[in-house]
Amino acid sequence: ISSADFNEVITELSDRSNSEKLAELEHIRWCRFHYLNYWKQGVPDNGKIKDPKKRIHKNLMPYSELSEDDKNKCRDIVYMAIKRKNGSWS
Repeated sequence: ISSADFNEVITELSDRSNSEKLAELEHIRWCRFHYLNYWKQGVPDNGKIKDPKKRIHKNLMPYSELSEDDKNKCRDIVYMAIKRKNGSWS
């Protein structure tokens, strides 16, 4: 729900901001959602990205510190929102 609501913000800002800045804003939104739900940054004992039981996620960090693959996830969300705004969403 949080991401869906934020898509409206992304589409409104897409005329005034570049897509990289929008991807960073999407990551900030994602981090805040997790922090508000009592998650914390860290690497789970199992070495994976997240541990839902302990509410630990390795990507709760500044956008600039993410790997390119993880940044691409944020970019994809922005791309899909802009694509939908432009009427090319099916």
